[in-house]
Amino acid sequence: MGEEYLGIPRLMWEADHEWRARKAFIDTNKHHYNGDHLASLSMSWANWRFMGCSYGPEVQEILTDCNTRVPREIEEEIDMLIEIATPKVKFVKASNENLGTRTGPPSQAIDGDVIVRENFKDLIQKPDNSDELVSGLILYINEKDDNSNPISILQESVQKCKRQIYYIDKGFINNEIHMDVFIDNIYIAHGSGPNQKVCKQNTAASAFELLKYSQGIIYKKDLIKYHESVSTISKSNLIKSTYYQSPKLQETNLGNQLLRKMGWSGAGGLGKDGCGISDPVFVEGADGRKGIGHEFTYRSVRSSSVEESLLSFLHDSSKNEIRFSSDLTKEDRALVHRLCQKYHLKHRSFGKEGDRYLLVSKIGNIF
Repeated sequence: MGEEYLGIPRLMWEADHEWRARKAFIDTNKHHYNGDHLASLSMSWANWRFMGCSYGPEVQEILTDCNTRVPREIEEEIDMLIEIATPKVKFVKASNENLGTRTGPPSQAIDGDVIVRENFKDLIQKPDNSDELVSGLILYINEKDDNSNPISILQESVQKCKRQIYYIDKGFINNEIHMDVFIDNIYIAHGSGPNQKVCKQNTAASAFELLKYSQGIIYKKDLIKYHESVSTISKSNLIKSTYYQSPKLQETNLGNQLLRKMGWSGAGGLGKDGCGISDPVFVEGADGRKGIGHEFTYRSVRSSSVEESLLSFLHDSSKNEIRFSSDLTKEDRALVHRLCQKYHLKHRSFGKEGDRYLLVSKIGNIF
C-alpha cells in the first residue's frame, strides 16, 4: 500500500513538496468536501498551482475559494518553487492577443520570432532579395531543393514559429477543385487539382515555392550540428551522481575502519599514498537469475539525479540548452520529459532508435 492521507492516496509521481502541499489542501478543505470530490479537487488544485493549468469558470471559482483556506506558509513555498523554476527571460508581446504564460494568468505573450532568431540566427539562410512575406516564419527543410512533401514542411514550420496556416476550399471551377492557402491571415498562394488531396498538395507546393524565396530557411542537418555542440549529460554522469549523493560512510562503519587500517585518510584516493581509486565502485543488486559480472545495459537513472541536473541548469545563467545523450533508455527519457514539465522547461526528443537524444531549453522554440 502506498502513502495516503484521509483515505486519499499519494500519486506515484508526486514529489515530496507537492504531496505536502496537497495534504494541506485536503486538511483545510475536508469540512467542505469529502471522498472522491475532495481528491479530484486536490489534484486539480495542484495542477493549477504547480503547473499553471486552468479550468472552466465554475471549477476555477471553487479552486480559488479552496485556495483561500490553504496555510500561508504552503502558498509561500509554492510561490518560491515557481520563482526558482521560472526562466529569467524577457517576455515581449507578439500581437494584440493576450496569450499568457505557463506559470500564471495571461499577461504577455512570447514572440516566437524573437526567440527563434536569437537561438538560431547563425543557422538561418536568408534570402537575398525582398522582405519577408510572413513576419517571423522560418522554413525547416531537410536539405536544399527538398520539396518532396510541401504540406508537411509548411505545417512543421508554422508550428515551430507559432504561426497559423489554413486552406480555404473555393469549390469546383472548370471541373477542378480550387483552394487558397493563408498563413496568419496573409494570402500566400492558390492551387487546383482533380480531387481534394491533389488540390491541397498543389496549393502547398505553390506556397512553398513562393515562401522559400521570401523567408529564412533552417536546414535540419545544421540543427543536428548545433545540437551536438550543446553541453551533454550522459547516462553514466546521472548514475554517478546518484552515488555521489549517497551519504558518506561514518567513522563507525566497518568498511571505513578497515580502509583506514590500510592507510586511507578518509578522503581522496585509497591507500596510504592516496593513489588508489577515488570514485565509488558501482554495485548492482541481483536481478532474477543474472549473476555477478552481468552487464546491466538498461540500468535506469534515478529521479533525484535528473532533478539535480535540471535545477543546476536552471541556475546556470550561461546555458540556455542542455542535451541528454542517446544512451538513455525510453523510460529514462520519459522521466526527463516529466521533470521538465514540472520545472516549466521546453523539451523534445530527436533521432530514431539507438541515436535518439533529448534537448532541454529554458526559452522558446529551439527545434
